[in-house]
Amino acid sequence: MENFTPPLLGGIVMMSSTDSQDQFGPLNFPSAQPPPTQSGRKRQLQSRELTPLSNFVRKRLAELGVRQADFCRQHHFDQGLMSKIQNSVINNLSLETALRLAIGLSVPPEDILKLIDRMDLNDLVVAAYDTEWNNHSNTPQLKGEQ
Repeated sequence: MENFTPPLLGGIVMMSSTDSQDQFGPLNFPSAQPPPTQSGRKRQLQSRELTPLSNFVRKRLAELGVRQADFCRQHHFDQGLMSKIQNSVINNLSLETALRLAIGLSVPPEDILKLIDRMDLNDLVVAAYDTEWNNHSNTPQLKGEQ
């Protein structure tokens, strides 16, 4: 097969399987992976390990017998954010979001703040509501301050 030039088809060299094996050895082309389909995305989310917050929210919504969309509408909670919480995409919440979630799920804020490992925010909320008003000024004093 001296001076053999394989025919071109659309810029692609066409060779018979025997040509490719004889001259180059067996061809090992990587298989092209199509982009994930909707069901592929669901599988990716299902394979992701759920966070304690995600498990808690899912369980609590089921106990309340409320769907995500209804919960979000009733409690003015962003549905995209709720979806990310339930799918363990995010685990960091602002204080406002944690409080809205706690109110909507009818649980103490401490439960939510503990799940996101932000007990410092719980201490802040408790301190804000555990103030003593000094009779001599309008400035609140935190418990333990004199």
